[in-house]
Amino acid sequence: MLAVVVLVTTVTFGASLDNLVSHPALYGWNWNYALLSGFAGQEDLPGHQIATLLNQDPEIKAWSGVNFVGAKLDGQTVPMLTERPGSSVAPPLLSGHGLDASDQVVLGGTTLTELHKRVGDTVMFANRLAKPRRLLIVGTATMPSMTTSGLGMGTGALVSTSDFPTSLLNKQQSSIPGPNAILVRIRAGSNSSAAYRSLEEIDNKVMLCPMKAARGRRGLAAAPGRNRQFPFDGDYSRRPRCRFRRRAIAALGLTLGASVRRRRRDLALLKALGFTQRQLATSIAWQATVAAVIGIVFGIPLGIVAGRELWTLFAHNINAVPNPTVPLALVLLVA
Repeated sequence: MLAVVVLVTTVTFGASLDNLVSHPALYGWNWNYALLSGFAGQEDLPGHQIATLLNQDPEIKAWSGVNFVGAKLDGQTVPMLTERPGSSVAPPLLSGHGLDASDQVVLGGTTLTELHKRVGDTVMFANRLAKPRRLLIVGTATMPSMTTSGLGMGTGALVSTSDFPTSLLNKQQSSIPGPNAILVRIRAGSNSSAAYRSLEEIDNKVMLCPMKAARGRRGLAAAPGRNRQFPFDGDYSRRPRCRFRRRAIAALGLTLGASVRRRRRDLALLKALGFTQRQLATSIAWQATVAAVIGIVFGIPLGIVAGRELWTLFAHNINAVPNPTVPLALVLLVA
């Protein structure tokens, strides 16, 4: 039973890790593409012009303009992502609710711990050009790791763009202030290649527009799954899982083998009493079957529960969205 628990726990944890790696929304990238300005996301995009083009694109479901900036919370410098309250594309929540007003803040889990705060507390927000004010912590979220902003899955804060003066957000002094990046989510069922080409056309139109204040090359970031900032190495993460699975399977075989060897004297006695080779094999088969059935009946449910709980604990530890996955096909194979 213990061997089955270990094996099912391992495959459940491994499937959940595969699910995390293959779903960027679980580690903060809950959009498909990002329009980024030059200078590592520090130049403004012509927001009004891009907004018109994005709203007219049938492939796009939602989009939000964001800025990357730093400020202080309770005296500690924190990397921040700014957008308008109620934006349709925002970091995935872990607790509480999203940004609904300019006097609110959503924090990464690590940042919340470092500030010794809880959801519902307040923090003193301060930047270089504005009077300090109190913000209410309304939730925690998985922050996306992108550009050189310093944001990480557990590090950073989401605040309202209106909390900063334009001069702080417009780092390259563009003549047409706008967001540093635009996060784009395409419609379900849309062709990703077609959506990407459509966004490239929008990008080209903006770059060719005489109204833009270009300081460096703007561009379209690839989908998170193809982005170099992908936070997990899928090949690397598979190797330890394969080792765990091989060892668990070996443990299961050794358990059944050891249970037979421990009764070799009983089997020898039965043979001396007249059991044939076939009858001995039948006895061993029944013994192994009883052990296997007990392992399946108790071990598989316990393994699933243990795998889900361990994954949830691990996801909270790395500030990812906990979404444990049970690989039914593998569990049936174990059975």
